[in-house]
Amino acid sequence: MKLVRLRYFAAVAEELSFTRAAAKLRIAQPALSRQIRTLENELGVELLVRAGRVLKLTPAGQVLFEEGATVLAHYALAAQRARDAANGNPIVRVGIGYGLGVQVDRVVTRHAGSFPEVQLKLQNIPSTPQNLALKRYEIDIGFLRPPVDGAYLNSHLLFEEPLCALVPAVYPFTRYKAVRMSQLAELPLLLPPRSLSSGLYDLVLDLYRMRAIAPSIIHTPDTGPGEEAGHMLVASRKATYIVYASLAIFPGFSKRVKVLPIDEPDAKVSVYVAWRTNEKSRHVLNFLETVRTLFEIKEP
Repeated sequence: MKLVRLRYFAAVAEELSFTRAAAKLRIAQPALSRQIRTLENELGVELLVRAGRVLKLTPAGQVLFEEGATVLAHYALAAQRARDAANGNPIVRVGIGYGLGVQVDRVVTRHAGSFPEVQLKLQNIPSTPQNLALKRYEIDIGFLRPPVDGAYLNSHLLFEEPLCALVPAVYPFTRYKAVRMSQLAELPLLLPPRSLSSGLYDLVLDLYRMRAIAPSIIHTPDTGPGEEAGHMLVASRKATYIVYASLAIFPGFSKRVKVLPIDEPDAKVSVYVAWRTNEKSRHVLNFLETVRTLFEIKEP
């Protein structure tokens, strides 16, 4: 299979339109159609079908689109690493889940002191999407909360982080140092999208379910507890988020909302560092060694 045909197919799969894909690729539409037919003949499968005027991926096309994205990303990364090596400028790309910046900064500072020639590219990425970002070679290292896809990733448990409740400061229990789940029972629960951190999402609901509490749920698809809009929802709607302990309160809300540790034995979430199982880059492996040293992790 020629790489260029895979690129052409990826463009058609993304656009679900030969016309738009051809314009995006800057080639003639008939030439693009011929390349896709040639690819289908090479594979012996149908990749695209028309349902009326709508172009759709077949099951085989969906698989090739998903796996092909990894192949293209891997090729792009390999080419970039080759250029980096030629220019003497190695790069390690690091994904950072919400609220993990302080812990990651320790690693970055230590590693930069030991390997000043390595450029560290840092990106804030929600935990669940980091799995796909690692698979597609968009990042090399991920600091994240569950899930970690063990099918193609290795990981180390770094620590367990307590969970807290972000609550309106008007409630009497905010004068205490911690809160029980029973005290939150009457407050509506604000829930960001599960796609951002499915492990935390499921854990939050389990905290209620295990205590036979059925909260009134308000889904917040466009905002989360770590944003000013999330703080406003808590302050004005008299609702709560269940958050990680490292959540920082915006100064303007310090009198209107409080973060209280949840006094329950299962109110904690794991934090991991993850990387690809087939990782060969010595620069990435050196970064992992810095992580192991700081968190006192011994390889099995």
